[in-house]
Amino acid sequence: IPLPSGFSSIDGYGFASAERAFEYILEVDLPSASNLGGNLWGLDHIGAPEVWNGFEDFAGVTGDGITIAVVDTGVDLDHPEFMGRIVPGYDFVDNDIIADDGNGHGTHVAGTIAGANDGIGITGVAYDANIMPIRVLDDNGSGFLSDVTAGIRFAAENDADVINLSLGGGGYNSSMYEAIQYASDLGSVVVMASGNSYANTPGYPAYYAMDYGIAVGAVDINYSYAGFSNKAGDTILDYVTAPGVNIYSSIAIT
Repeated sequence: IPLPSGFSSIDGYGFASAERAFEYILEVDLPSASNLGGNLWGLDHIGAPEVWNGFEDFAGVTGDGITIAVVDTGVDLDHPEFMGRIVPGYDFVDNDIIADDGNGHGTHVAGTIAGANDGIGITGVAYDANIMPIRVLDDNGSGFLSDVTAGIRFAAENDADVINLSLGGGGYNSSMYEAIQYASDLGSVVVMASGNSYANTPGYPAYYAMDYGIAVGAVDINYSYAGFSNKAGDTILDYVTAPGVNIYSSIAIT
């Protein structure tokens, strides 16, 4: 079966641009903004400053009033990049309400999403958004599918607008599939990393984007597809790419 026009087995529907998305939705041409440059090149690549600035009747969007669940290793609850914008989450590893990060990965992801626009360190794509920390992976970055599934359902039931899953592992799991379906039906946008296995198809849970959610592969500063990033494959699914190589954020990841 031939792939439809516009879909590639490498990078799916191609590079995701916030600027293009809003221009399409609003039927306007947003004026160009000055590049932020340096460590913030990823924001320039997706046209984030153009969306922040707005145009005419469009006041711009910075994430204000939006809640993004980071289902990961937790988030550094005392990090200045998120001050005043962390909403109640849950720690499914220790079964308590303190979803603090003992690994760093979740904090790094949260910074990319919603680090403060304060001229210090990282600025997130949606820098006014609230972060809901959900810890499903331990300090070694390992965990159970049952905890990830519970985390997705918790986020959806607590009104997360976006649920971020920068994790992967295992094969098809009906409980995970049903959780992503459940979250999508409740109105959450589930965003899933395609995986870092050099594979020709996304790993799980990203592969569920054939039905629900969005799978995201990685490109570098030159828009070149990252060799490690799992490709879109020959099954039609909602797959796009975004900056994902040497990303500066709220914590150093080595």
